[in-house]
Amino acid sequence: MSNDLQHLEKTSIGLEVCYTAPLTYLAGWLTGLLFLFIEPENKYVRFHAAQSLAWFGGLSLTATVLGIIPIIGMIAGGLIGLVGLFSWVLMIYKAWDDSRTGTPLRLPIAADIADKIIATLDD
Repeated sequence: MSNDLQHLEKTSIGLEVCYTAPLTYLAGWLTGLLFLFIEPENKYVRFHAAQSLAWFGGLSLTATVLGIIPIIGMIAGGLIGLVGLFSWVLMIYKAWDDSRTGTPLRLPIAADIADKIIATLDD
């Protein structure tokens, strides 16, 4: 199978891409980091893993930093939690649904960071 159809192949860990890509979001940045290292070949899965790391890592870091501020931190934490929950459901669904075309949903800022993470690891 050619590289432009790699999103239809099984991953190097033996799972189908339509199952592996959504798993990169399952536990937020933790599964993103895990799959970034255990799946060295499939670019579609690696992108989702890096995007999960960037997006949910960024949300976690923001919530932690804002959590220091008494009232604002509590309000911001709730809002970040809602954004995290909504984006978690969306990204799991889109990683599965878009696996047929191989064109992932790219989140603003997080997708650019994901591209840089992958480029750094591939060097």
